[in-house]
Amino acid sequence: MRLGKAGVRFAYLEEKLAVHKLYVDNKTLGARVKVHKEINDMFKKQFGKVPDCWLFNYAHVVVEEHPHKDDNAKMVAMRVGVYSLLSALRWNWRISKTMRKTVYS
Repeated sequence: MRLGKAGVRFAYLEEKLAVHKLYVDNKTLGARVKVHKEINDMFKKQFGKVPDCWLFNYAHVVVEEHPHKDDNAKMVAMRVGVYSLLSALRWNWRISKTMRKTVYS
């Protein structure tokens, strides 16, 4: 994030330079809500706001981690929308026009 903020340009490389393995006891999978909170906190600190896509990601993780027995596809979508709006208010103190349109649709 700091490199991007400093204007460093990135490029796609065909060759793999590293491999990341995911295990249930990794922080990435074992504490997904916590990881997404930390990412959003870093965005807020470095750029002053969190992009909508990361707010939606956070909302998806929260809904997946706390399923309701009566959830159907429409309820899940509605819960993700509500958590996305709440996340925007939490980190950005406002809801973007794009997010409003996306959640409404």
